[in-house]
Amino acid sequence: MEKRILGRTGLEVSRIGFGAIPIMDKPEDFSIRLVQKAIDAGINYLDTARGYGDTEEKIGKAIKGRRDEVIIATKTPKRSYLEAKANIERSLRLLQMDTIDILQLHGVDDVETLNQVLGEQGAYRALLEARQEGKARFIGITGHNPSILTAAINRESFDLVLAKFSITDREADEVLFPSANDKGLGIAIMKSLDGGLMGIPGEAGRLEIGGESMSVAQGAVAFALSNRYAATVVVGLGSKKQLAEMVELENRKQSMDDGFAEKVATLAETIGKGFCLQCGYCKPYCPEGIDIPFVFKAQIYSEKFGMKRCTMWTPESIKQIVDKCTACGECLVGCPEKLTIPDRLRKSAEVFSQ
Repeated sequence: MEKRILGRTGLEVSRIGFGAIPIMDKPEDFSIRLVQKAIDAGINYLDTARGYGDTEEKIGKAIKGRRDEVIIATKTPKRSYLEAKANIERSLRLLQMDTIDILQLHGVDDVETLNQVLGEQGAYRALLEARQEGKARFIGITGHNPSILTAAINRESFDLVLAKFSITDREADEVLFPSANDKGLGIAIMKSLDGGLMGIPGEAGRLEIGGESMSVAQGAVAFALSNRYAATVVVGLGSKKQLAEMVELENRKQSMDDGFAEKVATLAETIGKGFCLQCGYCKPYCPEGIDIPFVFKAQIYSEKFGMKRCTMWTPESIKQIVDKCTACGECLVGCPEKLTIPDRLRKSAEVFSQ
């Protein structure tokens, strides 16, 4: 798999990175084999986080004896120095390593959080210490808000920035990526599949380009790979089929010609903006245990592609899920996109009632 240089880190990273979120709910043996299969295919950038369940532990076991083949990027969601310091130590234990390649502040999305992590007793201090002590080679910052990330890299020194960029959301390419590039930062892309929404099943999930067929997911990642600033595109991979699709795409080296740009523009218009990115950060806050991302995914597929009834859901099953919502608003705390979740759940119920 082709490698690119990750900014001033000098690290050679695979164009496609392995995003670990999807293996959170997969059996350990399967997860380990999948990670190893990805490494065998040439993927060397493995993206995990302290907040991604047991994925650090799974990756630590998967790379045993292969540490030199991979670049490990993990993150701490903690905002204070002491909490982040403890988090880092736990990550090192679970990953079974003395040094993490890239250690990042996770999900810095608003001014209050930015000021907190960069304050005197903030998490940034813990990252600096980890780098100074040899527990991390490089440090970075991640988030969903390009303007906040731009402010962060202008205030303090980071080696890498991980931001969302996709067919439907290109804001990072306007200021953040050029600014980070000018400073020599490594640039990584997340959410190229818009939180997995581009994994559209059936005929609706195919694109015909230059006389050849490819999945919408492949097209979405190909678009992100064409970004002139980014070294790697982190793709959440939770199955052998998904991995095979990305390996096929890498081998294909999709050109932006042959009407690809037009197809992308049409797809972006169809999907629209302001939807759930399927991160699942809201789920732990819901006292009713509602799978909020699942409902919103069903709603989009129903509205945009006519998939009101399929093997994954029926109007009746979605209504049954939504009826559990008491509109308590607890879920709002976890949403990085600041979506009005209770209102949108009611809208989902309306969509499936029509």
